[in-house]
Amino acid sequence: MSDNDDLVSRIKQIKIFDSLNDVEIDNLLEFASIENFETDQYVFRENDLGTQIYMIISGEVKITKTSLEGKTYEIARIGEFEFFGEMSFLDPEKKVRSADVQAACPSQLIILNEENFKFFSTRHYNAAFRFLKNITLNIQNRLKTVNEKLVKNYDVLLKSNSVLVENRNILYKLIGFSSDIVIILDSYEKVSVFNIGAENAFKIKSRDILGKSLERVFIDGSYRSFMAEVMATRNVINRSVTLMAFDGRPFPTIFSAFVVAGSDGPASFGGIAIIAQWK
Repeated sequence: MSDNDDLVSRIKQIKIFDSLNDVEIDNLLEFASIENFETDQYVFRENDLGTQIYMIISGEVKITKTSLEGKTYEIARIGEFEFFGEMSFLDPEKKVRSADVQAACPSQLIILNEENFKFFSTRHYNAAFRFLKNITLNIQNRLKTVNEKLVKNYDVLLKSNSVLVENRNILYKLIGFSSDIVIILDSYEKVSVFNIGAENAFKIKSRDILGKSLERVFIDGSYRSFMAEVMATRNVINRSVTLMAFDGRPFPTIFSAFVVAGSDGPASFGGIAIIAQWK
């Protein structure tokens, strides 16, 4: 088989040529071009203008998006006998490209623009209709596949979320009913969790302390220096600390405090978790 015969054979395997005969494919190719792309060469860039549809004879392309922070993410790969760029081809009003497309390896593409396809349609309207129908059917199949993945992923997400909620509830129950003192301060150093152990030790109900500062329970104004140490070291472990209950009674504890990471990562400040035991 000659190189040309091999090329023709591969072109006929492109999915959106399924209902076209050999003569119709040859006629369509007269209005298109065939181009080669090297690895990592851009086919087009995000925000480029264009109405071309691209059909892959051989090779593979990768679709990437760049975030506002400048990070590039690969969102899809399209392999041989597939096509891309169809939205701008079908609707010239949407001719601004929404992502970068690069060759993932040496690739050969058929390129057909919307204007040349119009000329083809005036001469071969039956073939043009079937070509557009094939694009539509392939898009429908893609959407069906995406929907199936979404449903599957949603089901997994629901199950994972149920387990997470159950584990969180168990954790909250363990914290809530623990005889040890467990207190969590939010990012403003206000009490957000105050368990039964803390209620018994400090002689105050959680409803009366939530949203307030713990400064009063530290003797001799030591709260600020202690919190500064916690912030500087990220944790204080098994420290002997005498605290003051709200009825004025001092009591000794073995005290530990940990900085809780915020939503911006491990180094950010989300609050402070305190665990203490009566001596």
